[in-house]
Amino acid sequence: MKMKFKNKLIVINVLVSVLITLVIGLLAMRWVYIYSLENRVDKLSENANEASLLISQSVRSTQITGEDYSIYTANASVYAEEIANLYSVNVVLFDRNMDVIGTTLSDMDYTSYKIYAGKVYEAASQAYVVTKIGTQDYIIFFSPIIVNNQTVGVSAFFENIYQINSLVRRMLNLFIYLGAGAGVVSAALYIIWYSKKLKPINQLVDYMKQATIHPDAALEFSYKQDDEIKLLIDSCITMVNRINEKIDEANFEKEKLEAVISSMQDGVIALNADRQVVTVNKRMSEFFPGQTDYFKMIPQLSETIDKVAETSESVSVEFDNHDRYYLLTGSPVGEGEQNTGVLLVISDITTIKKIEDDQNKFISSVSHELRTPLTTIIGYIDLLKRRGVSDEALTQKALDTTKKEAQRLLRLVNDILNINRYNNIDFEFIFTNIDPNALIEDVVNELNVKGNPNNIEIVYNPVDLPEIKGDRDRLKQVLINIIDNAVKYSNEEDIVRVSATYDENELEITVRDFGDGIPEDKQEKVFETFYRVEEDRNRQRGGFGIGLSIVKNIIKKHNGKVRIESVPQQGTLVSVVLPIVKFKEAQDEQSDQA
Repeated sequence: MKMKFKNKLIVINVLVSVLITLVIGLLAMRWVYIYSLENRVDKLSENANEASLLISQSVRSTQITGEDYSIYTANASVYAEEIANLYSVNVVLFDRNMDVIGTTLSDMDYTSYKIYAGKVYEAASQAYVVTKIGTQDYIIFFSPIIVNNQTVGVSAFFENIYQINSLVRRMLNLFIYLGAGAGVVSAALYIIWYSKKLKPINQLVDYMKQATIHPDAALEFSYKQDDEIKLLIDSCITMVNRINEKIDEANFEKEKLEAVISSMQDGVIALNADRQVVTVNKRMSEFFPGQTDYFKMIPQLSETIDKVAETSESVSVEFDNHDRYYLLTGSPVGEGEQNTGVLLVISDITTIKKIEDDQNKFISSVSHELRTPLTTIIGYIDLLKRRGVSDEALTQKALDTTKKEAQRLLRLVNDILNINRYNNIDFEFIFTNIDPNALIEDVVNELNVKGNPNNIEIVYNPVDLPEIKGDRDRLKQVLINIIDNAVKYSNEEDIVRVSATYDENELEITVRDFGDGIPEDKQEKVFETFYRVEEDRNRQRGGFGIGLSIVKNIIKKHNGKVRIESVPQQGTLVSVVLPIVKFKEAQDEQSDQA
C-alpha cells in the first residue's frame, strides 16, 4: 500500500529533526573529544619539557664522569622510572639510533614507534599519535631530549585515554535520547501545522476527486473540450517544449563556450551578473594547484571585478604568486543594461618578466662597466691636452692607464661575445679525446709562467686519469677562468691547489683557494651573468661577473655540473664534474643538443 503524502511529509520531517540532532551531537562530541585530547596533549608537552630539563640537569650534574650522550644512555632506565613515577605515565626512552634504552613497559614491540621517534629526533620538535594498544586507546607523545643544546634522544609518554572515550560515549547516548525526543516533538508539531495550513489543499484534492467521479463538474481534466482548461493544458505543453528547446540551445552554446575556454592557454573565470562563478577552466588549477577559493588567494580578482563594474571597461593588473608573475585582465560581458557578467583572464607572464629583468640588468651592467674605463680614458686625454707631453712621467702614466682601461674594455666586449656564443645552441663544440692531466698541467703552467702581482703559486700533483670526451679549447677556458678567479681573490703569497679524482662514471676537477671566501647566501648567484659578490673589490681586481657564467654554460654543454663551496675567511672550493662517456655517446648527446 502506498504511503500518503501527509505521512511522507511527517516521516521526512521526523527524520530531518533526528538527523539534525544527531549531527549536532556528533559535532559536539567531536569538539569535546578534540578539546579534551588537546588539553591532554598540552599537559604531556609540559611534562615532556620538564622531563627533558630534569635529564639535562642530571647529566650536567655528573658531567665529570663522561660525555652528555654516554651519561644519558647509561642512566636511561633510571630516568624512565623517575619520570613515570613523577607524572604517573608509562615512559619509553630512545637513543640516537632509535633503540629503546629505558622503559616502564614490558613485552611490547616498539618497531612502529621507532619511526615516529626518528622523525621527532630529526625535526627536533614534539609530536603525538593516537593509537590502539591491545583493546585500549592511547596517546603516545614523543619529545626530543635536549642536553646542552644537543638532541641526545627521544622520550615517549604512553597515556590511556579511556576517560575521554567514556565521556564521548555518554554524550552519544544523551544525544540519541534527544534525537528520539526531537522526532516525537517534531511529528506532533507537524501534524498540528499540517491540519491548519494545508486544509485548503485537502479541500481542493477532495474537489478534484469529486470532479473525476462526476464528469459534469466545473473542473475536470479528462475531457476534450476546446476551452480555457484545454488552452491552459496546451499552453503548458507548448511552454514546456519551448523551454526544453531553449535549454538545448543554451546547453549547446555552453558546450561550445566551455570547449573554447578549456582550449585556452590562459586561466579563465566567468562570473554572472550576481558575481557568482559560472565556469573555471582547467588552466586555473594548473596555475594554482590545490586551490579552490581563488578569490581568497588572489585579492586582485575582487578588486578587478569592482573596477570593471565601475567603469564598464576592461581592466588589467599584474600580480605575483609563489615567484611567478601573472597578468589579470577583467572584461565586462555585454554592454550597458545588457551586462551579464565579468570575464577574468589570467596569463602567465613569468618568462616575459624574466626577459625584461635580464634585459634591464644587462643594460645597467654593461653601461656601468663601459662608463668607468671610458671616464678614465677621457680624463687622461683631457689631462694630456691641458698639460701637453713635456712631462714624460705623466705622459707614460696616462698612456699606461689608457691602455689598461682599453684592454679592460676589450675583455668586457670579448666576454659579452662569449656569453652570446655559448648561449647559442647552434654554436659548434668539437668533441675529441682529451687527456685531463695534460689539460690541467697546461693551464697551471701557463698561469704560473704568466705570474701575478701577489706571488700566488698554483699547485697541481698529477695522477692517473682516464681520457674524457669534450671540446679541449672550451674546457681549457673553463679551468683558466676558475683558477684565475682563485688567484685574484687569494691573499698575498697564498697557494691555489688543483686536484682531480674520478670513478667509473665521472671525473671531478677541484680548485681550492684560501682567500676571503663567499657568503653562503651569495654562492648560488655567482654563476649569474654580471653578478659580483663585492662590486668594489671585483672592480679593483678586474672582474666583470661574466667568467663563471661562461664556465656554467660550457660545462652544461658537456652534460656536466659545476659546484661551489665556500666559507668566509677560509676560502673557496670550485668543483667541475664531467661525465666519462664513450666517444659515440658524446657525439649522440651533442647531436641531441643541436
